[in-house]
Amino acid sequence: NLDRSFHGSYEDSFDKDVVIIATPHRDVYSAVEDALKKAGVSSNIMNLQAISPELFRWGLGKEADTLSFLNRVAFIENDESADDYLNDPKSIIFRVTPRVEKNVTDPYVKPTRAPRTMVTNEHYLEHTLNKLEDAVLKTYSPNIIHAADVKDFPLVGQSCMFGERCIMNEKPCYADNGDATYFASYPEQTITDNQFYVIIGVDHMRSSTGAKYSSVVVGSTIKNLGIEGFNSIEHMESSSSVYLDVLHEHRDSVYAMTVRRDCTDHDFCLEIGNGLLGLPDEEPPNFLFRTYLHKHGSVGAPVDSLLMDRLFFVDPDSNRTSAISNFDKLAHKSIRDKFHLRNSAIKL
Repeated sequence: NLDRSFHGSYEDSFDKDVVIIATPHRDVYSAVEDALKKAGVSSNIMNLQAISPELFRWGLGKEADTLSFLNRVAFIENDESADDYLNDPKSIIFRVTPRVEKNVTDPYVKPTRAPRTMVTNEHYLEHTLNKLEDAVLKTYSPNIIHAADVKDFPLVGQSCMFGERCIMNEKPCYADNGDATYFASYPEQTITDNQFYVIIGVDHMRSSTGAKYSSVVVGSTIKNLGIEGFNSIEHMESSSSVYLDVLHEHRDSVYAMTVRRDCTDHDFCLEIGNGLLGLPDEEPPNFLFRTYLHKHGSVGAPVDSLLMDRLFFVDPDSNRTSAISNFDKLAHKSIRDKFHLRNSAIKL
């Protein structure tokens, strides 16, 4: 059912058929490419996904690895068309075993990962982010605490993993993507209808980093899926104005959002709800932070060039009656000092 009339012109490429050939050997790619050409398929719509046998054990035996494909869709403009696509994705996968001898194949070598580089960083925003944190603590005192343990440095645990290392060591590996930078946090607090989280951080799309897109996804570990999320294009802009006035320099480069069961009458709020599609009552949420593609290259930003997000938990019904305690102040100072030492140790 492949449309063979399309020849891969850039100006008319949207919503057109495409061919992806995943293979460990040049000979196999050539054989499949030749067969498709004979069937009238343009080589311009063929895409090579070279997966070196140094990284992946191809084959049909018990020792072989399992290859899966993930198709990620973003920036949906027409919900009806999106529903039609999700209900009936027009994708066909073939497993091809060409008749070629092992000793005459020409395997692809393991690719070299493109280095993460950045001509600038976000450390100039540390003062603004600290002021935003002060304002958040003051707003919700005495019922606010840091959601992550003080020993957990950085506050939002780094989760930048390299897929090839996981494959070679036969370990599960998530959140590895060369064009994005990931952080994650797994707090311990569950939330009722009154309790909520506050998340603050740098809006990377509006910082000197120049990222094209950044997002935060709230997920369920039990369900192993994301529940809801917010991003720099639709939600973060102007969110820090709830806590900072216009006199704060770089106010528009930071964000502040809350995560609640019910967002009625709350601005800059992400609602996760209950029930089948929400977060189970007995489970704390997990948070995944992603910064996608900076403007100076084709890979994700280096971890050290970014300021990490910060996470707080608010319980309006807590029995705390005083302002932030001395212990909380020490914890707050300890965490902030660690952030500052980390940033100061990095060359600007």
